[in-house]
Amino acid sequence: MLGSSWRATVTSWGDLVGDDAASTVRWFVAADDRWYRPASEVAVRQRLVEGAPVFETRVRVPGGDVVQRIWSVSGERGRDFTMFEFENDSPMPVVVALTNPHLVSARALVSQPARGLDQDAPVVVPIGHRTSVRLALPHLIDGDSSWPDGLADWPAVARGWVATAERASRLSLPDQVGGVLLTDAVVASRAQALLVGDAPLDAASWLLVMREREAMKLAANGVVAVDDVDVAVVERAESVIADLRRGRGDVTRMRLALLAAARLLANDEWASGDLVAAAARARRVRASSLPEVFGAVEPTSLPDWTSLALPAFVDDRLARWTGGDEVTLLPDGLPDSWLGSACEAHGVMTTDRHRVSWAIRWHGERPAVLWEVDGPPGLVLSSGVDSSWSSSAPRGEALWSAPRRRPTSLSLGTDPSFN
Repeated sequence: MLGSSWRATVTSWGDLVGDDAASTVRWFVAADDRWYRPASEVAVRQRLVEGAPVFETRVRVPGGDVVQRIWSVSGERGRDFTMFEFENDSPMPVVVALTNPHLVSARALVSQPARGLDQDAPVVVPIGHRTSVRLALPHLIDGDSSWPDGLADWPAVARGWVATAERASRLSLPDQVGGVLLTDAVVASRAQALLVGDAPLDAASWLLVMREREAMKLAANGVVAVDDVDVAVVERAESVIADLRRGRGDVTRMRLALLAAARLLANDEWASGDLVAAAARARRVRASSLPEVFGAVEPTSLPDWTSLALPAFVDDRLARWTGGDEVTLLPDGLPDSWLGSACEAHGVMTTDRHRVSWAIRWHGERPAVLWEVDGPPGLVLSSGVDSSWSSSAPRGEALWSAPRRRPTSLSLGTDPSFN
């Protein structure tokens, strides 16, 4: 939760695991046939609601699911809570047993043993069919067991996280990464960038986290004092350049980390110049900007959806600073999975002074693009889909040539085995 140092992890089966027993909650479900232990059940599914740190875990029971949702909120008088909602989406009543005695409820909790469960679970909550209950875990155990009124529910918390993430860029893309909608994965990565706190990070990850925080207008939140940002950026950039010189690490990730450093140092002309010069020496090239240092960029696969680097990789595919006052839209072209689908990107960071937005609609096989540039005039847009197109207009629309489809070795034949 933002503004708080309290942290806990939600496992893939819905247990909340903190630093001690007071911030750990394990759960079990009794249906009409047996006790279900989510940690060892096969039919357990989990998702992040719209990519926000709102966890929804489903456990299959006869006739339906028991659904658990977990989110954190701030309450009155500075009291913070992690909330639990249990929904019985099945035709029979169930019982949920929980291991943390500090949970509070709007209704009185009856202390009773979880019969048949070989686990100490002091909180036992019956839930009628097609109904739900909520419990709250105080982050500070102070003896106050009163129910916190007026707390935000999980849809509101999810909307708040999405709105915060979209300060960096708002995307609508017909794609997935690791089985997760790409737009949700970007929100999840940006939320993690805000929640990572002062956890130890490698230099490139630290710079990419700061890139996202700066884009969301939360640059120094929980990471480093504002006055020390430039010094910390220079130190991490030097570490990335050292790896670049030794040929150690992923070049795309290092390029994006150094671009992040350059944006963070944009108000320091000397530091920005030194960064480019040091990167050029590491690459053994002559260059006056980071795009020149790295030259032509080969398309790469996206990192895992849990990676802190994912938003930078995605933004780089959508609008890439390619040197001077030029930004290329979709520099790696349109993925085949996007052909014929509407897609949008709003407020993508490009140079330190510009954000670019675009949307694509289709006229037959040809993409119609609408664009808008936020920043000083003079930025030239080009296209990785239609090399004949460019524009220096701050906004407009155009019809690009039909994108080339990737060749395929598949063919249709008349093999008699299919007759």
